[in-house]
Amino acid sequence: MEQDCFLYELIEDIHPTNEIEEVKFFDMEMYELEEAQVPGVIKIFDQLLRINIYHKRSYG
Repeated sequence: MEQDCFLYELIEDIHPTNEIEEVKFFDMEMYELEEAQVPGVIKIFDQLLRINIYHKRSYG
């Protein structure tokens, strides 16, 4: 599967329609706790970390 990703300033509410049942926002730490993970999502987080758009939370 191939998917394009874009950065976008969200100014409206998102509402699921058609085949999309739910919209859920998450960070890398939350996603790592999911039972099933998609490799592409991990790659996107890694890319965002590399270009300093996303920063992992540090605990303690």
